[in-house]
Amino acid sequence: MINFLYAITIPGGLGNIVFPNTRITNPTDLIANILFTLLEISAVLLVVIIAYAGITYATAGDDTNKTEQAKKTITYAIIGLIIMASALVITRVVISVLSRGTLN
Repeated sequence: MINFLYAITIPGGLGNIVFPNTRITNPTDLIANILFTLLEISAVLLVVIIAYAGITYATAGDDTNKTEQAKKTITYAIIGLIIMASALVITRVVISVLSRGTLN
């Protein structure tokens, strides 16, 4: 069994961040952890984008351009949420199949 180190190197000489509670024993676990980390980062960005669009919408007043732009941003953020949820489901199914060979 090969143990893989899961660490992030931060530019600027800050060193490595190692996740000690994450045990990676094969490449599938490594890929899964990277994908789930990317999905978590995307979820945080999605919340920030929706908050920004909501503030823009609330402060637009009579400016129809700002109102329309905020509505489009919220719509695109919801589409992004649907894509992220689909990616999560697909990732879990693929990892399940690769790990065990079944969908159980």
